[in-house]
Amino acid sequence: MERVINNITYKLTYKRVKNINMRIGADGTVKVSAPFGTNTKFIDDFVWSRRSAIKEAKSRTDSRTPVPEPDAAPLDIYKRLYAVYRAIYSCCFSRCGFDMPKLKIRTMKSQWGNCRRERGLITLNSYLYSLPDRYIEYIAAHELSHILVPNHSKAFYEVLAAALPDHREREAELKQWKIT
Repeated sequence: MERVINNITYKLTYKRVKNINMRIGADGTVKVSAPFGTNTKFIDDFVWSRRSAIKEAKSRTDSRTPVPEPDAAPLDIYKRLYAVYRAIYSCCFSRCGFDMPKLKIRTMKSQWGNCRRERGLITLNSYLYSLPDRYIEYIAAHELSHILVPNHSKAFYEVLAAALPDHREREAELKQWKIT
């Protein structure tokens, strides 16, 4: 259900959760999940109390450049992303003791990629096709690092830095783009 509190529009979903959770999407949408039975006034107050964080997140989102929708056939998108993915695996991860995970390409609204470690599967966002290779390399290295370290701990960033010493610069540059 959609709710508005003092010019803040948010989508409310009741779920089997313990706490009220708020997420601000890449497109600036505010989504709130709350335990069943939670009073809507209490939820509105929760959202209002986080208005400065919402405003800041929306201003960051508004200042980013939208990534153009990929203008290519799905097979061409797959071929390009696979070539970059395979190159990163070969040069940086092939000696790490795991086979190259399967690659899946799909359009995602809020993430550039993800890793399903237990399934041996890396998914890359098709929108990466519209960006320079250096960003595809960064996302591929990031997700491949998760095969070795499943979280974002210090050990994870050590693995990522060994693969891509300039990963911080690439990440900062990629944050200038938003998925439409």
